[in-house]
Amino acid sequence: MKILIIESSTEVCSVCVVDEHEVLHLEEIEQGFVHSRELVPLIQKSLKANGLKTSDLSAVAVSAGPGSYTGLRVGSSTAKAICFASNLPFIGLDTLKGLSYAPHAIEKGCNNYIFSMIDARRDEVYVAVYDPNHHVLYPGKPKVLHAESFERFRQTNAKWHLCGSGADKAQNLLSFENMTVSTAKISSTYFQKMAVEALKQKAFEDVNYFTPNYFKPPNITKSNKSLI
Repeated sequence: MKILIIESSTEVCSVCVVDEHEVLHLEEIEQGFVHSRELVPLIQKSLKANGLKTSDLSAVAVSAGPGSYTGLRVGSSTAKAICFASNLPFIGLDTLKGLSYAPHAIEKGCNNYIFSMIDARRDEVYVAVYDPNHHVLYPGKPKVLHAESFERFRQTNAKWHLCGSGADKAQNLLSFENMTVSTAKISSTYFQKMAVEALKQKAFEDVNYFTPNYFKPPNITKSNKSLI
C-alpha cells in the first residue's frame, strides 16, 4: 500500500507518500502560494525518494477543502491527472478534519476541543471543532469570530487546541483563558490515517465529477481597465 497525498489548501504546498503505518517521505514548501509551479516537482521528488512511479501507487489522496480557491484547484486537477494517467483510485479528504490530526497537547481531566481553522480573510475563518478522537462536534462552516464565539465549548475545565492558518488570528480575536495554538500550518502528513482508512473502505471519488469543497464562491473582482 502506497498512497500519494497532496495538500494545497493554504499557502503551504505539501506532498507526501505514506503506507499503512507511516509517512515514507515528505516534500513541502512554505513560500506562499507557489502551487502551480512547485506541486509537480514536489510530487516527482517524493516518488523518486521511494523508488516509485505513479503506476506503483495504490491511490492518490487530495485535501478537498475548504481553503484557497486557486490552491484547491491546482491540487485537485493535478491529482485527477495522475489518476487518469495511471488508472488510480481518487480520494478526497476533508481539510478541517485532516487538521485535527496535527499534534496536540491533550490534557487529562479536561474537555479537550480541537479547533481546525483555515483563514478566510478579515475576521472570518473556515472552522470545525473535534474531540480528541476526531469526532465532529461543530461541523465545518465559515464563521466571523468575535470575543465570545463558541459559547457551548466554554466549560470551566475546557481546553481549546487551535490549529491551521486561522489559528493565530483566532487566538487574538477570541476571549478564552485556556487555549493554545498547536500549529499554525497544515501538512499533508496529517492525512495519513484518513487516507489509509479511505483506501481500505474503498471510499473513492468519481474523478469526472469531483470538485473541492470551497464553502464560498471565489473572491473574483472585475477589472476597471479598458479592454481596448
